[in-house]
Amino acid sequence: MMRRERRSQGFTLFEVLVAVSIMSICAVITIQVISLGLNNVSKSREYSKLVLTANNEMEKLLISEDITPGSKELERDGYIVRYEAVLLGDPDDGEETKEMAKAFDIYEINLTVTSNDPLFGRELDLSALKLVTRGGAVDVKKEG
Repeated sequence: MMRRERRSQGFTLFEVLVAVSIMSICAVITIQVISLGLNNVSKSREYSKLVLTANNEMEKLLISEDITPGSKELERDGYIVRYEAVLLGDPDDGEETKEMAKAFDIYEINLTVTSNDPLFGRELDLSALKLVTRGGAVDVKKEG
C-alpha cells in the first residue's frame, strides 16, 4: 500500500480569508482614527483662528482713541464680529472716585466673534473695560 505523504504546500483558503478579514478590520480602524485626528486638527485650527481674530479685534478697540457708545457688526476674515460699547454711569463711591469720574469715562466693551463655517459653528465672547481720559488730565491724589 502506498501512502501519500502530506506536504505543507501553503495556507488553506479558510486561513487566507481569516487573515484578509483581520487585516481589513485593522485597516478600517486605522483609517477612522486618522480621519478623526484630522477632523480634530481642523477644528482646533479653526478655534485658534477664532480666538486670534477675537483677540485682535478687542486689541483694536482698546487702543482706539475715539470710542463712542453703541454697537456695530462687521465681517472680518470669514467671521462675524459684533461689539458693543457701553458708557458706565457715574459711581457714588466717595470723593476720590467722583474725582476720577470727572477725569475719565469708563466703557464696558462686549465683543462677540462668530464663525461663518456651518460645520464649525462656534462663537466666542470677550468683555473688557476701557478707561478714556476726558479733555484734560486731572491729578488724583493717592493716600498712602
